[in-house]
Amino acid sequence: MPWDGCENKCEGRGERTAPPRSEAAFQRAAECLLKVLIQKGDVIDYYHRPDRGAGHNERPGFPDLCLALHSGPAAIELKKNVKTAKTTAAQGRWLACWGDRGALCRTLDDLRAALRRWGVKL
Repeated sequence: MPWDGCENKCEGRGERTAPPRSEAAFQRAAECLLKVLIQKGDVIDYYHRPDRGAGHNERPGFPDLCLALHSGPAAIELKKNVKTAKTTAAQGRWLACWGDRGALCRTLDDLRAALRRWGVKL
């Protein structure tokens, strides 16, 4: 598959379900996958909210990724693959606002499953 190399963005881990070493590595791999899907025409575009410390004028909990898909908009919160990684109350409220168009993804497989649910061909 043309996006298989995206797993390598998780700091060299080739196994799809392997946990990334950091959330930043997971975000890089997710962006790699989305860029490949944009090139193929399966995703229109995306916005990745950069991580910023306190003091920036951003609403707490805003999703990591906002997607423009052919089936409509969607939002994704990325958490590295740990069972204890949970969304904050603010992140949960944002995802709840998106309904079935919002997803919490802990692995690239989770991201792929969410994209498939929203009609993206993988």
